[in-house]
Amino acid sequence: MTITTQDLVGVCAICKRRHANIGWASHERAPVKWECEECLSLPIEQVTRFHSMARKALDRFEQQALEEGGNAGGAYLDELGKTDLASLEPYEWSHFLGVVLKGYADSMREIVSREVPY
Repeated sequence: MTITTQDLVGVCAICKRRHANIGWASHERAPVKWECEECLSLPIEQVTRFHSMARKALDRFEQQALEEGGNAGGAYLDELGKTDLASLEPYEWSHFLGVVLKGYADSMREIVSREVPY
């Protein structure tokens, strides 16, 4: 079986959404870091710093992004006038999950574009 880049499916290293089958590695033996199209537009210096950070150092950024995703989900629930997740219709539940994920992804891109230290 031959696998082409069109067959690759996975998540972006930054925002965890589906990647665009474009990846890079810092050196020959380094693992490939896959990126989505939106994250590919970030400043390369910041992305490089992000990818070289220790996993533990990323926890603070991911926590911030999770909170922003949760806030986006909460705003959607406010729009619906609902607070009980069990009362959501299937299409509302699906949209709620999408809003939370997009809020997380957008927040991670914002953090990487402005806050990654050193």
